[in-house]
Formats: sequence, structure tokens, C-alpha cells
Amino acid sequence: MAEPFSNGVSLTADTDTNVGQAGASGGFYIVHILNSSADSDASLQIGASGVSQTFEDGRRFVDDTIASKKEASFGPVVLTAGEYIVARSDIDSVSVMMMGYND
Repeated sequence: MAEPFSNGVSLTADTDTNVGQAGASGGFYIVHILNSSADSDASLQIGASGVSQTFEDGRRFVDDTIASKKEASFGPVVLTAGEYIVARSDIDSVSVMMMGYND
């Protein structure tokens, strides 16, 4: 039975960060991004990975700029057992949250 799951992080500039990890049977999620900086756009990358805090080739689903004081959502993102959603921004003041269900 699918169980609700959510986790969020505030990113540190230029650091690969785990947003969250799928459950033992995987799951599906929506990823929400908020750039709360008052005056800086954020260059952002988000992807799925089987390795903690590491981007894997071909598994990035966001490589874009998020304007200051803007937000965006992406999904659904389907992960297999134990996979991570990993994010990286070139500035602080960016928050990323994953919400969905672990199978």
C-alpha cells in the first residue's frame, strides 16, 4: 500500500544535496522548487540517482534558471527502491521539496 511521503531541504550554493530518498519499493513524487532570494536568479539542477549526493549522467530532469522570488514544480518523478532526488543551485536561498507516495 502506498504511503504519503514528503521531505524538503534548503540548498547550500554549489553543493550536491539529497532532497529525499524513495522507500524500499520505490515511489512517485512531485518536486517543488522555491527561489526566495530577493534579487538573484538561481541556476538549478535536479536529478534522480542511485548514489547519495551524486548526479548520474542522463538522469537530470531539471537544468534551468529559476528567477528570484519564483517557484516551479515538476513531476511526476518515478524512483526505484532507495533512489535519491539530488539538487544543486549556484546560490543559497533555494528550497526544494519532494512530495508523493512510497510504494
